[in-house]
Amino acid sequence: MYFLIGVWGGPRKEYAAIKLFLFTLGGSPGNCSVSAINGVYQVGQAMTAANTVEMTVNVTAVGAYNITGTATNGITFSGSGVFVNPGVQNVFLTASGTPLAAGNFNIPVTNTATTCSIAVTCTNAVAAVYTLGGSPGNC
Repeated sequence: MYFLIGVWGGPRKEYAAIKLFLFTLGGSPGNCSVSAINGVYQVGQAMTAANTVEMTVNVTAVGAYNITGTATNGITFSGSGVFVNPGVQNVFLTASGTPLAAGNFNIPVTNTATTCSIAVTCTNAVAAVYTLGGSPGNC
């Protein structure tokens, strides 16, 4: 992709080709290198600031970054910021949305150059078990 843009791109093709490889998402092809998945992913419960993913990226050129996701099962991840140093680094992505169903889901994220998926398990809400106080029939 870098070479295609560099050779046949528009008037600012060199700039575009360099920006394309600002960073790559870590992990084996298609799988994000995730250090931690934080928060509760429960059907019908909206994501909060506690719902985050820590993942590894390999920064080849410093500058602004933007990682976006595609909604899967009602959830997406995103994050942005500025890399000030090259090399392998961790970034945090924040979840948004509300899980629609229980199960295991692969949620894709991309930096426009590379794409990988974050494996998330969503569970059903568990109903509380309790009894009413008082003698039978009298609350």
